[in-house]
Amino acid sequence: MTYQFIHIDVYARVGAKQKERKTAKGRIIKAKEKWSIRDILAEAGREPSNTFHIENPKKPNILYGVSLAELEKMATEWGDNAKDAKGRKLRKDGACLLAGVISMERGKAENWDAFKARSIEWLKLEYGERLRTVVEHLDETHPHIHFYAVPKAGENFNVLHKGRSASEKAKEENRPKGEQNKEYCQAMRLWQDQFHIKVASHFGMSRLGPGRRRLSREQWKAETHQASLLLTTKQKARKYIAHYKRKAAEAWAGMGFVDKFKVAFHLPSQKMKQKAKEAEEGKAEAEKEAERLKEENAKIEARAERRLEEGKEHAKDSRLNEDKAKKYKAKAAKLEAENEALRAEVADLKAPKPAPTPKHQKRQGYAL
Repeated sequence: MTYQFIHIDVYARVGAKQKERKTAKGRIIKAKEKWSIRDILAEAGREPSNTFHIENPKKPNILYGVSLAELEKMATEWGDNAKDAKGRKLRKDGACLLAGVISMERGKAENWDAFKARSIEWLKLEYGERLRTVVEHLDETHPHIHFYAVPKAGENFNVLHKGRSASEKAKEENRPKGEQNKEYCQAMRLWQDQFHIKVASHFGMSRLGPGRRRLSREQWKAETHQASLLLTTKQKARKYIAHYKRKAAEAWAGMGFVDKFKVAFHLPSQKMKQKAKEAEEGKAEAEKEAERLKEENAKIEARAERRLEEGKEHAKDSRLNEDKAKKYKAKAAKLEAENEALRAEVADLKAPKPAPTPKHQKRQGYAL
């Protein structure tokens, strides 16, 4: 079993220059200039100047919406006419285009067509008219689609981005920066959860990978088995539906004109009554099987949901333990410093002191 991959980022007419910074763990991130709308769309369109990382570039497939050239024009025009929160003209490095990627592991490529179709339907519901273009790339390690959204005229850019919208709302409520970041992360987790429920889970993908959730090999294998069962159950249900639709079509095609006329006016012949009886029996059998599959599916989904909650709790506990460990480490370092100071004081007290000079010798000026 694989896990889902969906990611979004925002781009401006001019790439923002990011300063060198140091992470909490002490890692240095060098200064760089972020890609602009022109750069990201040149890569999507496989322009020679932006495909140095691809061995054999191929022309992208436009699956939905306008061309990349038209998309660039739309995003640029929106940025030229947009205003910031204070009513001023939007800066050149202000976000104008939301770009995302959805990928599937190469080993699951037999489901790629169905997966990308379901993904596009979800994107349409998620972004509506703001979804402008969806592009397919098949020339990299894993097949994937890029999707692009631009706000409507006069809209705030954050209507496209759940995380930025939640953070902005917290900021308007004058909440601390830390709480704004928490709201951002919570909104993005919910967004990922929705994609998993509506799309990824139907193709046997897990919400998170084993490393991210700190699952043991046994837990990961159990979850893999559950996801496989869920996928198999849904495939069986689709096969049953397709089978009985095909049988109904064949029965209709095999009828004569008179029988079809009778069906239209609800006047069945003996032959038709027999076929109707068989169809009813088949329908009852299909409904029974569908009910069984539905119950089995509900059980699998319930188990998968429990596993997901357990994974979240486990990850939460792990984060709490990490925070506690950091606090204890800081406390231990402080105590060690205090002990070092005490040891220095004790050593100073134990050190031999010079004999005091007698007062009469000081008065008479004797040499010591």
